[in-house]
Amino acid sequence: MTGDSCEAWGRLRELTDALLVAAQADDWERVADLEARRRPLLQTYFGSLPEPDAVPARCQAQWLLDVEDRLMDLARRRRDWLGRELQRLGQARAAVMAYQHCS
Repeated sequence: MTGDSCEAWGRLRELTDALLVAAQADDWERVADLEARRRPLLQTYFGSLPEPDAVPARCQAQWLLDVEDRLMDLARRRRDWLGRELQRLGQARAAVMAYQHCS
């Protein structure tokens, strides 16, 4: 791995770690911002590797996939929570409307 690719990998890890921290903190706006900054780096980094099938590249890709799995799990949990909240709010709204209609 050259100095440039080491630096690029370090930046990718830094952004990926920050992405995970933001998702764990429920800061989805920051997640979107970090992902937008990380995506082109991923394409450039893996697109420029001289041997993308080499063991180090496969290990790096696997690490990224593992983090992506954790991010997707956090996003699913948040989506499910939001769905339950929307349902609860819909029920509360219906109750208020029924109360207003009866008064």
